[in-house]
Order: sequence, then C-alpha cells, then structure tokens
Amino acid sequence: MISQDNFDDEIDLREIAKTLLRYRWLILGATVILALAGYVFAKLTLPKQYEAATMVIITKPLFSANLDPRIQTVYQQPDAKSLTALALTDDIVLSVYESPDVRALFDEDVDLSAMKGRLEATVVGTTQLNLKVTDTDPTRAAQIVNTWAEIVTTRLNDLYDINQNSLEQIQAQVETARENWDSAEQAVIERLGVGRVDSLAITLAQKRESLKIYLDNIRSLDLLISDAQAMDAYLATLSQGDALTLDSDLALIALQQRAAGGLAGLQIQLVTTNIPESPTTVATARVRLQALVTTLQSQRVEFQDRVAELPSEITDTSADLEAEQYQVTQLTTQRDLALSAYQALSSQVVEAQITLAQNDRVVKVAGQAQPPESASGPRASLYGAVSGAAGLFLSVCMILLVQWWRSPAQPGKSGKE
Repeated sequence: MISQDNFDDEIDLREIAKTLLRYRWLILGATVILALAGYVFAKLTLPKQYEAATMVIITKPLFSANLDPRIQTVYQQPDAKSLTALALTDDIVLSVYESPDVRALFDEDVDLSAMKGRLEATVVGTTQLNLKVTDTDPTRAAQIVNTWAEIVTTRLNDLYDINQNSLEQIQAQVETARENWDSAEQAVIERLGVGRVDSLAITLAQKRESLKIYLDNIRSLDLLISDAQAMDAYLATLSQGDALTLDSDLALIALQQRAAGGLAGLQIQLVTTNIPESPTTVATARVRLQALVTTLQSQRVEFQDRVAELPSEITDTSADLEAEQYQVTQLTTQRDLALSAYQALSSQVVEAQITLAQNDRVVKVAGQAQPPESASGPRASLYGAVSGAAGLFLSVCMILLVQWWRSPAQPGKSGKE
C-alpha cells in the first residue's frame, strides 16, 4: 500500500510555476542585466578580430597525355585533406612567421602553435584552396595571408609543376622508350621472319587433310573387301571347274579396276598370280578374288597404322603452333606498349616545353588580400545572448533553491511511521 509520505515527496509543478511567476520580474531583471554585461564586456574589453583571406588556384594537371589503357596512369588531383594538411604543416607555418615581411610586424616572439591558430585552410571543389588569417591588426592579417599564399603556391608548384631539370629527365625517358620500342619491333620482325607460324599452320592443315583421306580410303577399302568376299562366297556355291559366266567375269574385272584405279589419290599395288589367261573358270576367279582381298587387307593395315599415328602428330603440331602464336602475341603486345609509352612521353615533352616557354605555373594565387576595413569579431550580440541565457538559468535555480530552503518541514518526516 502507498503511504501519504510518498505523495508528499512528489514534485509539485503547479507550486513551482506559481513561485516562478511570483518572482518573474527578478528573473527577467537578472537575465537582462547579465545579457547587457556580457554585451558590454565583449564590446569594450575584448580585442577586435580582423579576417583577411585569399585563394590559391590549381589550374590544371601537369600532363594530359592519353596513354594505352594498359599503361595509363591517371592524374589524381590532391584531395581536400592533403591540401589543407600541406598548407598547415609546421615548416610552412614557420616559414610564414620567419618571413621578413611578417616577422617585422610582431613586437615579441610568437609561439608556433599560436601562429598556427591564426591560420585556417579550406578547400572548395578540387581546384580552389581558400586561406584565411585572423588577427587583431588588419594590416598584419593581410600581410600574413599573402605571405602564406605565396609560400603554399611555391610548395605546390615544386610538387606538381615542371622545370628544366624535370624536362631533361623526361627527355631521357623518351630516348629509353624509343630504344625499347626499336628492340621490341626488331624482335617481332625476327620472329615473324622465320615463318614458323605459317609453316606450322600449313603442316597442321596437311596432317588433318591426310587423316581425312586415310579414313575415306579405309572406308572404300572396307567396301571393296566386302564386295570381293561376297562375290567369292557366291562363286563358292558354283562348280569350281565350270567356266565363269560373263556377268561374273565382268564383275571380277570391275572389282580389279576399282582397286587398281586408286582410292582418293592413293595407288594400290595389286599382287598378280600366274594364272592361265583362258579359260577363266570359277576356281581361277576365286583365286583372283582371294589375291585381291589379301592385297586390300594389307593396304588397309598400312592405312590404319597411319591413322593411329596422325592424331598424336596433329596434337603436337597444334601445340607447337599455339606456343609459337603465343610468343608472337607477347612480342607484339610488348611492341605496342613500348610504342604507346614512347608516344605518351613524347607528348609530355612537348607539353613541358610549352609550359616552360610560357612560364605558366600550375598553381597560382588568385589575388592579393587587402587589410579588412571592418572587424569580424568578437560578436558582442553572441556574448550577450549567452550571458542572458546563463542569467536566466542561474536566477531560476537560485529562486527554487531559496524557496525549498524556506519551506517548512512536512509532518511525518521524522519519527516512526
């Protein structure tokens, strides 16, 4: 069960609101007084701050030659972080401070960190570096930012610009690239002059054609052997001493002519036997058929052996041809790359010569900063607003604290429940 004391410990917002309304003029007065005090303090006590700014422009990349995609090195513009970090490096800041024009503006030594605190560098896009200096003296602010811009411009030009020394280095690279191109071109000419690729291609085509011819001949021989054996089987059914009929004699002659005529351009040597010219009997015809079959089968064995050898020869020749073509392709690629490098470097030499002749720097200062006529700070209104907010908060807290302290103790706070 919830006791009465728990309800008494709860914050009464209505009572707090009544208290704040009762003392509203005190709160408002404290707020206004502190706001005016902050404003007057910033206006009369704090030193005025002046801002001087200038801009450094990166006009173009050093080289824009179009190289082969396999060797192209794309120009990378420095990113914002690298540019701002470079502009605020310790040696550059120290160079700005030790510059005679800047050093003469200070009556006493300035710490390096304090000097760096006056400087601000920001990047707009990828080609604009904004430099800003804040100082209590407008003339000094303008002199510092102008000196700083000149030093940063010199440093960036040393990094990204061209000079006579770098031009000579590029020209030496051009000579080396020309020698590499000549060597690669000569290697390609020598390799192609041997004619090994054409020779291997012709040999491979001949072997493949031979394999086709041999397979066709084997099929023709199989057909001849089958026809001869079929005729012999037919003659075996006749009386061996009978004279050969005219149809059978003509069929025998036709078989012999087919064999003697050659198969796909290959001559078949027939073995002849001493058989009387007449009369041609069935037995004599069978002897001739058996001799023809024996010759055809012998020729088929030779063709079959050659067919068994040709696939491996074709494979070896094809492998040799592919290896030779690969070597030629590699040499041709190296020649093309060497030519692209030579052409790109030649273009760089021309651009570098034009840049030197025009004395056209890559990084330039957009313009000289002038001493600002009006101060940029401190902002008295901001100080007043902050002070007023602080007065409002403190007055409210003080009134609530005093009201709580004056309030009587609640019954039941002490003693037993």
